[in-house]
Amino acid sequence: MTFITLWGTFCYKVMPFGLKNAGATYQRAMVTLFHDMMHKEIEVYVDDMIAKSKADEDHTTTLQKLFDRLRKYQLKLNPSKCTFGATSGKLLGFIVSEEEIKVDPNKVRAIMEMPSPKTEKEIRGFLGRLNYISRFISHLTPTCKPIFKLLRKNNPEKWNEDCEEAFNKIKQYLQSPPVLIPPAPGRPLILYLTVLESSMGGVLGQHDLSWKKEHAIYYLSKKFTDYESRYSILERTCCALVWTAHRLRQYMLYHTTCLISKMDPIKYIFEKPSLSGRIAKWQVLLSEYDIVYVTKKAVKGSTVADHLAAQPVADYEPMRIDFPNENIFLVEKNTTRHANTLQNCLKILRRFHLTMFLGKTIEWRMH
Repeated sequence: MTFITLWGTFCYKVMPFGLKNAGATYQRAMVTLFHDMMHKEIEVYVDDMIAKSKADEDHTTTLQKLFDRLRKYQLKLNPSKCTFGATSGKLLGFIVSEEEIKVDPNKVRAIMEMPSPKTEKEIRGFLGRLNYISRFISHLTPTCKPIFKLLRKNNPEKWNEDCEEAFNKIKQYLQSPPVLIPPAPGRPLILYLTVLESSMGGVLGQHDLSWKKEHAIYYLSKKFTDYESRYSILERTCCALVWTAHRLRQYMLYHTTCLISKMDPIKYIFEKPSLSGRIAKWQVLLSEYDIVYVTKKAVKGSTVADHLAAQPVADYEPMRIDFPNENIFLVEKNTTRHANTLQNCLKILRRFHLTMFLGKTIEWRMH
């Protein structure tokens, strides 16, 4: 920002807080100072700094290295805002631990204590709170359909019984919000994908160490656009897979993903002799992922995916469901694992009898 006056031109010598680019400038400075430690020993998001260690004996060494770096650049920490030796804590509005990610109870409490919104500002505030925790809520968009109608410019409606019912249903769901499990390295992911005429739904999960139980990692759903809904069922499945892979890129890029759906979009995209414009584009986008199609007729996860894809919303208004700081920073490519992807995945399926375990208890939440 520059000021032009009668006495000359004045500008800031440092970036003050309050300006639009202050956050990005601060983050860029942190990356410059801690680039060799980030995503290995520490994580930095603007002014939130996390020192992490796998073993207790390594934690002291990591902290000492962090303090030396802070002292070198004359940076200071507020002791009242520091926590040491914690195995879990609040990070970016979520309760994060080694094994799970939970919704911050304070954010849930704020929604539970909200009265029924009446004005447009109050409605947008309510939807904004839901947007932040939307990855924890299955079929959120269909549930909020009556509320979305209130924001239409051409034909706005007033708060009615349907809106109140949706409002109370969300509150009831949040009385016991689900717990999401971060993916563990070394085990394949499972993606249940259901595609309907005008919408799709998906659930990303992973087996635990016993290979007898599945844990949810991410819920997601989407309504097709007008031109996407005119695709054939197979092309809609391909379109849904591409969108899902892009949305879950930070998970799927580093894991083998077992795709479970009624049709095999992988075979259609990569074995089609003549490729049209969009098929060729989808092939390029999916070529970086390790996705293997697995046939399964009846599993609970597929039922949840069907449920997410159901109830298409005529006046769909997409919600922003980006998780803060959820990006890819480091990818280690194992060429040996990628050399025989199909054979290795089939070996895993045979060894652990995946077709048997998929029919057992699955920790998906469905209301």
